[in-house]
Amino acid sequence: SLVGKLVKGKDISSPVVLPVVDNEAGEEILEKIKRRLCLFIERIIESNFEPLINMKKDESITGLTKGVAFQLFEELGVIPRNKISEDIKALDQTSRSLLRKHGIRFGQYTIFHHLMLKPAATRMRLILWSVFTSQLQVPEAPPAGLVTIPHVSNASKDYYAKAGYRLTGKRAIRIDMLERLADLIRLQDALKGFEASVDMLSITGLTLEQFSELLGDLGFSVTKGVRKKLVLQDNESSGIKKNIPQILDVDATRDMEYQRQDLTQLSKDNFSQFEESIEDVDSKDTEIFYKFAFEPKKRPMRKLEKEGRSFRKAKQRNNEQISNGSFRQSKNKRVSNTKTLRSMKEKIAKIDPDNPFSVLLELKNKR
Repeated sequence: SLVGKLVKGKDISSPVVLPVVDNEAGEEILEKIKRRLCLFIERIIESNFEPLINMKKDESITGLTKGVAFQLFEELGVIPRNKISEDIKALDQTSRSLLRKHGIRFGQYTIFHHLMLKPAATRMRLILWSVFTSQLQVPEAPPAGLVTIPHVSNASKDYYAKAGYRLTGKRAIRIDMLERLADLIRLQDALKGFEASVDMLSITGLTLEQFSELLGDLGFSVTKGVRKKLVLQDNESSGIKKNIPQILDVDATRDMEYQRQDLTQLSKDNFSQFEESIEDVDSKDTEIFYKFAFEPKKRPMRKLEKEGRSFRKAKQRNNEQISNGSFRQSKNKRVSNTKTLRSMKEKIAKIDPDNPFSVLLELKNKR
């Protein structure tokens, strides 16, 4: 039976408890029920979020590090990295080590506490978040143990982060598994391109096509191709079997197309049988593969960078002119020097002879 309900409090971790009591009960009974319900809710919150509470009370964490710890507590242990990217960049290694001692992990996509991904903590986080945002219904927590879940209809963007997942395309992947996948991708040459390994597919639990959608949503370029399957060939001399991948030849594909065009000449009875045989050959000899590459986004150029680049280009252009033998700059200097000498002589000629300094100027010119 219903004994009370939670309503929005001063912060997300301090909801207000309203007991559901008959009007005939007195104020003393109402206060006792409310006090016991408040203690019950506080104990549940402390048991599920004890590592975050200890981190918040740690006096050795000060300054900007304390601000990051407070934001993690307000988000109940899970926060996307892009929300506090500037604060994370400003932290030095000493400050990060203080947070790591409390179990905080600095992932590529999410900053989180690993204990906050447990089912009990996830359910409590969704309850507190729904109460603080005044939602009509508490969203269900994803089933325990699932690495990926399908897209939840009518779900807000914050739901996946509170549930411990990140939405990538049509499915959402658990944030700790996403960080493990990022560690595997970091070992590859993402600029040149790579293919999905067995470990990548096993971590995510996705098919190759679903995996391509996931990486495409994370900012990787996806290239789909067809090639011949890996064939085991016996080497009679050594007795060793080798995997020899071969890219599908263009002439082979043309031959298959010609064979399909010749189907019109066959009788209707043999048409279906021949079609099935061609499809069997195609499916047995070829396979679809995906190649992934990371394309970094072009950062907009700042005003100072533009001015610095234009100055470097002008300096480089002047150096090229000097190296090529075009002395326009020095010629202009010589012309300007001759003009100044002429102007000086004209000024000297215009000097008044009665001026006491005129004799000194004439002596100087004779020298």
